[in-house]
Amino acid sequence: MNPAAVLTWALGAVFSLLLTYVLASPVGATIPTFVISFVLYLAWAAAAAGSARTGPSRSTWPTAPPGATPSRRPPVRVVDLSHPVRTGMQVFPGDPHVRTRTAATVAQDGFRVAELHLGTHSGTHVDAPSHTVEGGADVDALELSSLVGPARVVDVPGCAPGRVVRWADVAGQLERLAPGTIVLFRTGWSAHFGTDRYLEHPVLDPEIARRLVAAGVRTLGVDTLNPDPTPTADATDPVALPVHEVVLGAGGAIVENLTGLAAVDRPGAVFAALPLRLAGLDGSPVRAVAMWPEI
Repeated sequence: MNPAAVLTWALGAVFSLLLTYVLASPVGATIPTFVISFVLYLAWAAAAAGSARTGPSRSTWPTAPPGATPSRRPPVRVVDLSHPVRTGMQVFPGDPHVRTRTAATVAQDGFRVAELHLGTHSGTHVDAPSHTVEGGADVDALELSSLVGPARVVDVPGCAPGRVVRWADVAGQLERLAPGTIVLFRTGWSAHFGTDRYLEHPVLDPEIARRLVAAGVRTLGVDTLNPDPTPTADATDPVALPVHEVVLGAGGAIVENLTGLAAVDRPGAVFAALPLRLAGLDGSPVRAVAMWPEI
């Protein structure tokens, strides 16, 4: 045990004995209750502070390497995996167009404010279960812990337009998945964002979704518009979304329109994509990032 912690414990014990003696004496009966409570609070606060200063760290983040300043943690690299939100950016066919407008300026109003018009699935965003599941959880009901976790990046390079990625194509990269792992599919198709070609993206076979859900994966992400086929703007048939049905049907989430996944080039990265707390809605734009300590 740390010597400072032992000293803190011993002083606390002595103080407790003295306080018990005083309270049992005739003098103790005259001390107001609030004074006794305040003194006890101070004693507890002092002991807690001593324990916080001397006790072992419970952080799961790596400690500083040998020779580093003990009071500082290693620097953390944070990689942005989100598309910028701007007027006229590409959206799913038929979704609301993105528009921004200046509502107030510093010169005229003393402050700057912008007006933003967009859909819940604009830019890099997360799909909540209610996006495709009647009665499914809305985005404000998603467990945030399911959107932050260890990342497993799956490479699917050289995809042709509309290619169906099969389980056999990626099984070797998905071994020993721990529950809660966030699986991100890196096809490189984000390079086509903003062009007609982006709508012809590769898709995932539903078997991949079924196996991931069975392994305890609650969130998957893609650097495409959709893990399922995207219909053309003039399509009249109902949209088929089998991967959505599997993942969102299990209460999970799908992050779409990721970009920059090539920068996530090492194991051990943590992925996060937190949505706005939009009450009762089916999705939200996110700021998706990957991060890891640089040691």
